[in-house]
Amino acid sequence: MLKTHAHQDVATLPLFLSTAEVAALLGVSPGTLRQWRHQKRGPAYVVLNGGPVRYERATLLSYLAARTIKAQPSVCSAGSGSNESASGPSIRSEDAAASDPAELPARGR
Repeated sequence: MLKTHAHQDVATLPLFLSTAEVAALLGVSPGTLRQWRHQKRGPAYVVLNGGPVRYERATLLSYLAARTIKAQPSVCSAGSGSNESASGPSIRSEDAAASDPAELPARGR
């Protein structure tokens, strides 16, 4: 069962979430979400009757699922005991080339 950082069951989230609620769930500031909207990045949102910005729960969960990186089994040479090559850890090209901050791995949060 997917839980939020506050240990709230995702199924109990409201149908539409505010910018502050989504920011808390994603671990970013509301200002970051505003910047992403301006830059046409981040999760999809709706503006209800010219009023406040809202994020639909199902759309937000789809956004997160699309960015979930699944661990892959490591292949290591017999007896080396290390998953790193002789030249050090590898960096996936999509990590180095990612232009959307939401697509970068979280560090130091």
